[in-house]
Amino acid sequence: MEDYPNITEKHFAQILFNMEQTNNELEITVQDQEQDSIEVQAIEEFKQAEWVFQFDDEEPVVFAWINDPNEPGELNLNLKPNNRSDLQFTDRNGRSFKIFAREITEPTLKMIEQSEKNVIATEQ
Repeated sequence: MEDYPNITEKHFAQILFNMEQTNNELEITVQDQEQDSIEVQAIEEFKQAEWVFQFDDEEPVVFAWINDPNEPGELNLNLKPNNRSDLQFTDRNGRSFKIFAREITEPTLKMIEQSEKNVIATEQ
């Protein structure tokens, strides 16, 4: 449950039960920590998929696709924690964004600390 800090043990048990019952992958969304409710939606698999990136509500830009519809496709983006690990996307207008690793910053350390405090407070 470390991967899902907003999901209680009760929710986790229900999710596991649902997964075993349907044998499908599930997408889990916690609606409200104050309410005792979650929304579980089945994940729709695409027979022929393409992967896109998108700026705001603009037209998505295709950057990968399945070549053989008879083979299950999968896209994995793997970035290592070093100064040469990055991924850059550029749209038709020349705008780009970059995903990259860097040494952790003080604001991020504070955000992590606050998040851990919130989890502890929620568990009590």
